[in-house]
Amino acid sequence: MQMIKGTDIEIMTESGFENVRNVLVGEPGRKEMLGHIIQTYVLGLPKGDTHDWADKKLRIFGRAFRTVGLPLEGIEENIPTPWHKQVSAEMLLPCAALTLYEKDTFARHVFADVFFADMRGTKTQKSGEHTAQNVTAYIYGCCHDGSYMPKAGDIIVSGECGIVFDMSSQESTSRSMAALREKHPKYAVVKSISEKSGVYVPDIEITAV
Repeated sequence: MQMIKGTDIEIMTESGFENVRNVLVGEPGRKEMLGHIIQTYVLGLPKGDTHDWADKKLRIFGRAFRTVGLPLEGIEENIPTPWHKQVSAEMLLPCAALTLYEKDTFARHVFADVFFADMRGTKTQKSGEHTAQNVTAYIYGCCHDGSYMPKAGDIIVSGECGIVFDMSSQESTSRSMAALREKHPKYAVVKSISEKSGVYVPDIEITAV
């Protein structure tokens, strides 16, 4: 008699979230990421499942997770349980949209499900000195297709900004920039980019000022 039972979770595919039945969710773990403690699981994948589990966004118990790395696979006929693959999953930090405008061309790019923290104006005591903080944004590889990789000098705006720059003349470009400043006075400029390892598209950590 099978005493251990899996549960239903959802995996993001090209057509949207799909339900996957009988996924074994292991004991929760924890790890630190960007100063936050996040929950982790090891998932047992059911035999016969054909989904691609590398760098995928998931919903587990109603919360947003993503897979980390490639699944480990055993020889199906040698494993008596209903699961013969396993993959690690970790919870996504609280996320929202983010808009980037390319340096010089001001081409607009919107990213969904980005972790964003604006610490400008806050102070921390360090070695007897007060130090101003930056903007940190973290774009998960499972949440973007790699069509544009942010660069130093890009303008970064929290949320989905609908302003599209009119580049037909210097005057129209200036008007567009003025509109952006008025609507989003707390915009920032990307200072540095750090790419993290990933199977398909890397995570991107952005520091802006």
